Amino acid sequence: MIGVLILVHEYGHYLLARLMGVHVVEFAIGVGPKIMKIKGKKRFAGEVELPRTEFTIGALPFGGFVRMLGTDPHEVVPPEIDQVSFNARPVWRRFLIMIAGPAFNILLALVIYFATGLGESKLPSSLMGSIDVSGPAAEVGLRPGDRIVAIDGEEVRYFWQVVEGVEPKVREEEDPATGETRYAGVPFELTWERHGERTTKTIAPIVFMKEKVPGVPSLGTTPVGRIGVKQDNVRPLIAVAPGSVAERAGLRNWDLVIAVDGVSVQHLPGAIDALYRARARAVKVQVIGYDEASAGGVAMGVAAARLVELPAVAGDVEASADGARGIYTAECLVHRVVPGSPADKAGIRPGDRLLRFEGIECSGWDFFQQRLYIAGQGGGTLELGRGEETLKVPLAMAEVLWPDELRKDATMPVHGIEVLYVDAREELVDNE
Repeated sequence: MIGVLILVHEYGHYLLARLMGVHVVEFAIGVGPKIMKIKGKKRFAGEVELPRTEFTIGALPFGGFVRMLGTDPHEVVPPEIDQVSFNARPVWRRFLIMIAGPAFNILLALVIYFATGLGESKLPSSLMGSIDVSGPAAEVGLRPGDRIVAIDGEEVRYFWQVVEGVEPKVREEEDPATGETRYAGVPFELTWERHGERTTKTIAPIVFMKEKVPGVPSLGTTPVGRIGVKQDNVRPLIAVAPGSVAERAGLRNWDLVIAVDGVSVQHLPGAIDALYRARARAVKVQVIGYDEASAGGVAMGVAAARLVELPAVAGDVEASADGARGIYTAECLVHRVVPGSPADKAGIRPGDRLLRFEGIECSGWDFFQQRLYIAGQGGGTLELGRGEETLKVPLAMAEVLWPDELRKDATMPVHGIEVLYVDAREELVDNE
């Protein structure tokens, strides 16, 4: 690969030298002893024959150069061929020759990425990983694990189509109170699929000011539509509702589902969907459970695989949580509480179920934790499930010192709740 980069770089210098009328004495790839040498064609400056260009390859492919006539200030160039020497060319031509090498490397990168993109056989699907419970998507009923299949009636399969379909849903209007120009979301029809059934609703996106160049706000922003969805998914690390079918069958909190009826599952929505579709019959679920053990004062987790059979769910099941026999994401289950933290002082315990914060339901840790940070030191009411009880406790963020070499007084907001989850690779579908 280094050799290819060097070859392209030096060829850029060589090609522009030829185009700018400068004679190339030697084109070399590699350093050390020359293992190959080829003479180029005869070339003339007027009626005077020029030294033939030598194309050489060195033993070690870690360098290269293009030696042009007249680049060495101590070189004596015969007057009859001075017109094709480097130093005799105008400054702008010499400049183009010198930047040609780096420019060709940039072009190589563009070609490689373009070819890679054309050759991509699979792309991330439109499966939703997490939903902002206070955003437009949640308001119309979208949930983690739903698959967006159409925007304004136009079918979509990939997540990039969702982004490109939602972002333009913005219009410019006049604020009736101030007369100033503002942006508003344009309502559109969103269709999603859940367990094989489709739902279509009208949704109005919020307006987000997106940086024209990510990370460089000084170059300006542009308004785009957002509905509060993310592609991020998690592995099927589960929590089990007390008294549920799953608990009675022997599943436990923080079990990792690896297969449903012998079919491997890679993310939680896939496991929930498989259970829901098979709700009318018994299902065999293969899981890996972890037990804590210690040896010589060292704590460790011991894994054991189990096969659990979940019975069928009787009756007409409508809620996905029921269809999943009481299984939900471990992202909403307290795994550890930091001693002395606000969560510890509020009486939160490992194993508590995070239900709601200020009325906002927990469907995933990412957006739920954002609500805690937004509330800040003002805090709010956190609803917990503990066994069969539902508790309400006050919870506010605390500012603690966070060592920073540049800012000795830097602080960081903390709540002290730790949950356990494992990121999963996004679902990929064929690129059609």
